[in-house]
Amino acid sequence: MQELKRAREIIDDVSKETDSILLFHSLSGKDSIVLLDLCYKKFKRVVVVFMYIVKDLEHIMRYYNYAKPSTRTLSLFKFLIMLYFMI
Repeated sequence: MQELKRAREIIDDVSKETDSILLFHSLSGKDSIVLLDLCYKKFKRVVVVFMYIVKDLEHIMRYYNYAKPSTRTLSLFKFLIMLYFMI
């Protein structure tokens, strides 16, 4: 639990400097989910960015639909990662 305490301290320090934050998010990982929850409580505006390779995966969209903005406080942006393979 030391990691969670330290994360809260850092978020508190940052929230004293700004009321907005940009958060890169995996939309499926437990660390990202906890971090979004912590930030959402401390900032007036949270901009969440996540990148994907395969569009509309069920397990990702489930969380996206849960986390998508119901208020103007949270903004979600999706970016497609284009992969190029050289053979």
